[in-house]
Amino acid sequence: GQPVRFREEYLNKAAERYCAGVFAVDFSDSATGRKIGDWVYENTRGKLRFEPEPNEDQMLAILNTVYFNSPWAKPFPEGLTEEDTFTRADGTEQTVPFMHRTEEGDYYRGEGYAAASLNLLKGRMNFFLPDEGVDVRSLLEREELFDQPEYEEAADQVKTIQWSVPRFTCESRWSVIPALRALGLDLPFSSDADFSGLSDAPARITAIEQGTRIGVDEDG
Repeated sequence: GQPVRFREEYLNKAAERYCAGVFAVDFSDSATGRKIGDWVYENTRGKLRFEPEPNEDQMLAILNTVYFNSPWAKPFPEGLTEEDTFTRADGTEQTVPFMHRTEEGDYYRGEGYAAASLNLLKGRMNFFLPDEGVDVRSLLEREELFDQPEYEEAADQVKTIQWSVPRFTCESRWSVIPALRALGLDLPFSSDADFSGLSDAPARITAIEQGTRIGVDEDG
């Protein structure tokens, strides 16, 4: 078909407000998927590779990446790392390396869980440990858990904390559209979608993909 013409106002706003680069590609060419994959790989410093399968009906792909890396303020001693048992959410067990250290720190006990944090050179990482018999999923469903007003105010009880943290890397990828539909958002995915601020060409959203990778080790 004919190339899609995008509004100059949209392209300028993308460049000026969001510092976005704009590239013209052929979505009917299978090589375009590899080019997108290379861009994601480069902009996540080799941590994620995502290669979609574009088709000739596609008019636009919007890509966004976030990369964060920070050492612990105080690294875990590698000599104290040893194998131990980690229990998955489904109750099965696996043997993984656990990092260890003991230090004085702030500690907070909430309803059904304990919380403490480790400082990074850039920010900090908060840890929530469910009490025995408390389901992890039910704990994560508490909206107030991550607001932490109580935690921020009460985590001034200095205790001796024995840290035992699994060293791990995990990644996942999923479609965000089912979650958005569950929240009642349907119009952008239908033929009635209005993206006239983008182009005169009829458009709707056909995919929203989220990919995440997190790694925690002795260094950060």
